[in-house]
This record gives sequence, C-alpha cells and structure tokens, in this order.
Amino acid sequence: MPVPARSSSAACGEGARQQVNDQPGRPSAKLTFEPESTRYDYDRDAFILVATADGVSIDCAVSRGALEDYSKTKCGSDPMMLFREWEYPMRELAAAKHTRGQFGPRGSIVVRSGDGL
Repeated sequence: MPVPARSSSAACGEGARQQVNDQPGRPSAKLTFEPESTRYDYDRDAFILVATADGVSIDCAVSRGALEDYSKTKCGSDPMMLFREWEYPMRELAAAKHTRGQFGPRGSIVVRSGDGL
C-alpha cells in the first residue's frame, strides 16, 4: 500500500494555504489550495477542493473511487477521515493534472479512479 507523503497536518498546518506546483496557468504561477474549504459532496460522491492560480479560482474534485484506489483503503462511514490522511497526495494528483492542462467541465480539475493512479 502506498504511504502518504506526509500527514495532512504537516502538509497544511491549521488553516494554512498550501502551494503545490509551479506551472498552472503560466510557468511562474502556483496552484494554491484552501484547506479549510475542502468538503465531501455526498451527491457527487467526491471530495471538493478549492484552489487558486494567478488569482483565478479553480474548482477541483477527487472522486471517492480515486481516493480508495490510491490509498488501497475503503472510506467507510466517514470519508473525510481517510481524505485528511491522504490529502497531500490527492492535491499533488490534482496539481499534476492542472500542470498538464487536463481540465474538466468549466475549467475544473477532476481526479478520477483510473487516472493512472
């Protein structure tokens, strides 16, 4: 089973913004996640994250299936508990898709099961 790069508390700090990659809209831009805005959407069965790059808000989602595939663990009754444990690697996957220009509807970034996890 893969091991998280670091715990969510080490990755985010309490309420801290986290910069992940170096090339979202332009080479000098940073993709910055808003940790306090992360939530689980039961209707979409996905974790919703908000990020910014060059001052532009970017909606990101990580499917429950993607998290379970990557972590080799089922979410159980509290999906956010598992997400917090694997938050940093999930953000890295979203940032990599952003860097490669792999956008979903309306310019969003969606990490799905089968995205080469």
